[in-house]
Amino acid sequence: MPKPELSLGIPGDGRCLFRSVVHGACLRAGNPSPNENHEKELADELRAKVVDEFIKRRADTEWFLEGDFDTYVIQMRQPHIWGGEPELLMSSHVLNAPITVYMWDKKSSCLKIIAEYGQEYGKDNPIRVLYNGYGHYDALRSPSGGTLSKLEDTPLCKKSIWIKWRKLIQRLRALFPILLSKFKTSCLLVKPFSHTC
Repeated sequence: MPKPELSLGIPGDGRCLFRSVVHGACLRAGNPSPNENHEKELADELRAKVVDEFIKRRADTEWFLEGDFDTYVIQMRQPHIWGGEPELLMSSHVLNAPITVYMWDKKSSCLKIIAEYGQEYGKDNPIRVLYNGYGHYDALRSPSGGTLSKLEDTPLCKKSIWIKWRKLIQRLRALFPILLSKFKTSCLLVKPFSHTC
């Protein structure tokens, strides 16, 4: 589970994806976080625009939606229906903004990028959402409470990267004598070129 100070605690009411995206869009624009009621209104507006975007791009989107297209868009208009990857892609088009999805990696104790949408709208300052792996999305914030400008600068990731580098160096040190002995052996087998070894 991600550290609680990194997520905003978006309610799991069937709108979590849309709430997370609009919350992230507000933070990205430098606006204050919306209160829960305003966030709900914005999420429902985004949902409606996303469904309209599906219809507008039907020729491009119909093939990757589950089941019948018309049934899918009718169901997606309902506020309790969960959104997923197709809705994130359409949200990036509606908002003309990149969206980056992160997931907590238990092995490295760090957030990892699992998907990026709307890269054609730029790569800087994307809307950041967190996916928990079980159908819930949340908005991200930095440990200090602001938006995350560089996720790699969070203490958890720095520590994780340092640990990985230290383990890699230890492995290389352990392998070096073995590699050196194999290198010397191969040089001895090739007599004419032994002076280069």
